[in-house]
Amino acid sequence: MIDAYVSDLTHLHNEWAALHEDLLHCLEHCSDVIIPEDVYACIRAGTASLIMLSRDNDYAGFVVVTVHNDTFRPVLKTLHVWFTHTHGNDVTKVGMEFLRGMARAKGCHVITLRGTREGFLRWGSDLGFKRNFVELIAEVG
Repeated sequence: MIDAYVSDLTHLHNEWAALHEDLLHCLEHCSDVIIPEDVYACIRAGTASLIMLSRDNDYAGFVVVTVHNDTFRPVLKTLHVWFTHTHGNDVTKVGMEFLRGMARAKGCHVITLRGTREGFLRWGSDLGFKRNFVELIAEVG
C-alpha cells in the first residue's frame, strides 16, 4: 500500500535521513545556489512543507512544496512543487493525488513545477501538467 502524509516535524530527523540522498540527486539538476540545509531550514521554519511517501511503510519518496500568492491577483494561490523524488510511477501518482487534495484544502487554483530537465515535459504531462511558459536566461558576463 502506498501512503502520503505531511511531516509534522516531530519525525523530521528520521525522515531527513531517509530522503537526504534523493534530495542530493535533485540538487545535482538545479542551480548551485540551494544546499540541503536551505531546504531543511524552510521546512523547519514552516515556509515549506514536506510530504513523505511510503510503500508498505518503507520510504518511497518525498515532495517539498510552498504556497504562493499570485502577484497580480492575490486571491489566487499556487501550490509550487519545489523538489520531488519518487521511487516508481505508482508512488508518483499517489503523490499527485495527495498534492491535488492539499492544493484544494489550501485554496490553491493551480499546482506548479519548474525544472531544467526536458524529461519533466513528458513526466508532467502524464500527471496533468501542461507547459505554461518558456524561461530564457542570458548571462550578464
